[in-house]
Amino acid sequence: MIRKEQIKTMGKAQLRQLVRPVSVKYVTPIINETIAKQRGVSLEFAKKQKIVFQKEVIIILDFLGFEYEPL
Repeated sequence: MIRKEQIKTMGKAQLRQLVRPVSVKYVTPIINETIAKQRGVSLEFAKKQKIVFQKEVIIILDFLGFEYEPL
């Protein structure tokens, strides 16, 4: 279970480490698509972003099936 202190705005690399058992090749497109949809930007622009906001982290954890403490 992921503690609520770990769920925060973070870099993409930090998020990949948080969901470590899942392959980077699988997680990266999910992160980019989530950023694009949540911020209303193109996928190409989302790929260049380095920061993932807290609400996006929660969506990604939910999608991947990770359990986390509610905020």
